[in-house]
Amino acid sequence: MIRVQKLLTALSAKNMAKYTINPELDERLRLSLENPGSFMEDLSLVYAFHQFPVLVPKEVFFVPLEDHKAIPVFTTEKELEVFLSELEDFETEWELHSLVDLLDQLMPTDIDVVAINPKLPQDEDRGNTVYFGKSEFMQFLVHYTDILNKAFSPENLQAPQADKYYFVPAFVTVNNKRHFPNLMSETNQEYLPLFDNLDSLSKWYGEAYFSKEFKENNGQVLFMKLPELLHPTDDADNDFGRTVGITVNPLDYSQEDVKNSMITWEELGL
Repeated sequence: MIRVQKLLTALSAKNMAKYTINPELDERLRLSLENPGSFMEDLSLVYAFHQFPVLVPKEVFFVPLEDHKAIPVFTTEKELEVFLSELEDFETEWELHSLVDLLDQLMPTDIDVVAINPKLPQDEDRGNTVYFGKSEFMQFLVHYTDILNKAFSPENLQAPQADKYYFVPAFVTVNNKRHFPNLMSETNQEYLPLFDNLDSLSKWYGEAYFSKEFKENNGQVLFMKLPELLHPTDDADNDFGRTVGITVNPLDYSQEDVKNSMITWEELGL
């Protein structure tokens, strides 16, 4: 009887939900906040901002935040309920709306902070609260949106090897010297792993055997074409160590076929 009651309670709570919010956005927000500065988590968060709407006030308003004006937005209905429970004599309608589009609308206004799942000091921090300065948030979105647009453009997807953009894991020092993780072939030769899509990069990034050192040493993911990797146009110094070439999307292959992804520097001819 207890189990039945719990099930009925859970179903009732589910049916009471007023908004259909995809939980993936909140999950990606939490991961990004847990891993500040992580390329993979930040890129995934921006992708989610483009894919999934957030809860925003139907009539734009702000709440005072020290010397700033902040618009509250929410990635879960529960966070909105906590926020509203702290307010008195306050009524407004809420709707699901693209946060990217909302930010465009806010640019000419004097609202200068986007408060995602804002909390009062006495409220529990659930790891999904962040306050973005409007201009900084726009720069953040533009940077990663530009990468997503280039990576997913038809031109890039169909481009030949030398003209395609790649995600390149790297360790970057203060003087902009770059070192790169490597993968070892069956013949004990070292190859630099590159990825031409997010799914393949995610496989490598999510596999501790390959990416543990990368994550522990603040590795960065560069986004560039092969000519720029081999011949940097900026003041970067790319040190390829003892690598003999590149391996593209190596975890997409079986152990027997991974050699098909390996290309020597000489074979590249760049």
